[in-house]
Amino acid sequence: YAFETARRYFYKDEDKDGYFSFIDCDDSQPTVYPNAPEICDDLDNDCDGDIDENLVYYNYYMDQDGDGYGATFNSIFTCLPSPPPGYVVDYHDCDDNSTILNPSIAEICDGIDNDCSGIVDDGIPFFRYFLDEDGDGYGNINIFIDTCIMGPPPGYVTDNTDCDDQNPNVNFGQIDTPDNGIDEDCNGVDFYGSLNYFPNPTTRYLTIRGNHEGNAIYKIYDISGKLVKDGQIFFFFQNAPLDLDPLSPGVYIMEISDENNEALFKDNRIKIIRL
Repeated sequence: YAFETARRYFYKDEDKDGYFSFIDCDDSQPTVYPNAPEICDDLDNDCDGDIDENLVYYNYYMDQDGDGYGATFNSIFTCLPSPPPGYVVDYHDCDDNSTILNPSIAEICDGIDNDCSGIVDDGIPFFRYFLDEDGDGYGNINIFIDTCIMGPPPGYVTDNTDCDDQNPNVNFGQIDTPDNGIDEDCNGVDFYGSLNYFPNPTTRYLTIRGNHEGNAIYKIYDISGKLVKDGQIFFFFQNAPLDLDPLSPGVYIMEISDENNEALFKDNRIKIIRL
């Protein structure tokens, strides 16, 4: 009787894996017995004292928003050959709380890194818009924004030709008022309706200012009407330099005409003095 009792105790194979309980390290698991193949089940299948050893391990990443992309800060390291529920193999999600932010999303102009590339609004054309502080439709070339927004935001324009963005009456679309000292049309100079020359009297050099650009012809007469000097001058931004050498001190009359000899300015008295 004692032998039969001992046999029943020591020779039990409850999990029917062919190993009795005094040899089997877990007689409740048919996949656990000495020298059994180790499988990924969180058990010591081969009864060597180690669990899931010598298996290939993988990293899987929690996909909290369910968009198929996980985040690096929340992962598991396991021998499971495929990710468990709620986990994925990709870890490139830059916002795991939003399904509209991940590497498969197309980048749009919204100031957000939609495709998780690490760059906001990348791959989208950018445009430059200029501040239009006086609201005249012409912008300040020195104050601008670069943005992917198609069309200027409020207070900005595509034009950058305003030379005085504090005055709506000064811009490239205005007509210049002659001789008021203001460059209304932003061409760089005031429109001169009449001829000015300075300094007058002069010792030798004269600057002629008038409404003309390019080449012109000058003629200088003495007070008796005799031609004493002539030549060509060039107006740049409505200004032309003139050297009066070798005229002697005195009063002269100057006429200026275009290249077709049509008078531009005449009966202009100049005075030369010697210091």
